[in-house]
Amino acid sequence: MNRTFNLMMTLLGIMSVLLMSACQPIVAPTSAGVANAATVAASTAREFTAIDIACADGNIILSEEPMLAGTSKVAAIQRPDDQYFLVNATFLPTAYPESTWVTPGEGVDKPDGSFLVTHRAYGTGQLADHRMLFTVEPTVVDDLPCEPVGPVVKLDGVIIQPPTGEAAATPIDVTGIFTIAEVIDGPILIEAGEQCFQQFVFQHEFTSDSAPAIIGSSRSTFSMMMEKPCAEVAGPDSADHVWNATGTFTGTVGAAAGTFDFTYLATVVEGGDFRSTLIIQHGAGELTGIRGLLFEEGNLLRDDVYYTGWIYLN
Repeated sequence: MNRTFNLMMTLLGIMSVLLMSACQPIVAPTSAGVANAATVAASTAREFTAIDIACADGNIILSEEPMLAGTSKVAAIQRPDDQYFLVNATFLPTAYPESTWVTPGEGVDKPDGSFLVTHRAYGTGQLADHRMLFTVEPTVVDDLPCEPVGPVVKLDGVIIQPPTGEAAATPIDVTGIFTIAEVIDGPILIEAGEQCFQQFVFQHEFTSDSAPAIIGSSRSTFSMMMEKPCAEVAGPDSADHVWNATGTFTGTVGAAAGTFDFTYLATVVEGGDFRSTLIIQHGAGELTGIRGLLFEEGNLLRDDVYYTGWIYLN
């Protein structure tokens, strides 16, 4: 699967969250990170870049993000003759000595000899209830602090923080289903070499049997890059692709009525298997202050793929 473009599109979608997120203070770090962190303003979603260097005495993470700079432990698992592999990594930020990032990931070897890895991570300790989405690629950097004994890689992504201050709350677990109820517009098809760009406007219905239930509908614009020419695309399961969508939900979460905006990102492989993340942001009405992440994993051809995730209600 051509994940290079997929992941670029995913990051572009995630980064769009940053432009609209309200600023909030970060979790206070300890010891060495205090002076640096005191000058850093944080939004609910914080963009970062970092360099991870495999040194003889362990991996070092260089970053201006105090929640990330420190050391890492990384292990990869790959079957012989398989281009796909798993990565298990733990990040230990220096400014948060009682905290770690647990960062499982999935990687793919690329034809040019490099690789690309996607991670969905969660924090512990002071970083509990924080989430992180990022990609990893090989890079070349001058003036390294050691002679590398393994790959030097660049990390690009976002840290998603829980609300703080008056908005602080315990995350609430949620589950449910959102399905396409109507195709409002599209598809718009644009040939892009051996790829096909598609755009749709969908109406989705949100249903749930959990408490608090997310009940309502949304209108969203989907952009998809299919990894086949348009003439060979017969449906959403017919080609590897990524989607990047933005939309607005109208309805209720539990007893609270209102709206929230969201960014909806997914990677799909031919046959329909997919993984997605829906980032909840910018609530209005009784949903003012809502934040959350919803995750799906399943097959597009099934109508019973449940999301799981968590939300914060102000």
